Amino acid sequence: MAIVDGNRMTENYLGVMLVGGPDTMEPGDTADVKMALMYFPEQSYNEVQPGATFTVREGPLIVGHGVIRSRGMESFPLPRQDSR
Repeated sequence: MAIVDGNRMTENYLGVMLVGGPDTMEPGDTADVKMALMYFPEQSYNEVQPGATFTVREGPLIVGHGVIRSRGMESFPLPRQDSR
């Protein structure tokens, strides 16, 4: 559920990319996934800690939610989109 104050959203939107997990999911499915912190270290991701909850959005639609189970410190290259 969106966090609102009157008619103003008060959520923090953090850029993440799903980089590990199933290719497709159906409503009601659960999965363990890995998320890359797209703008780290330029943007602070201090809120991304075990136990924190999150929502997954596609535009204005909430398409998933979850709980952070662990935070790794490994680094890996993000996939690049071809701009042909």
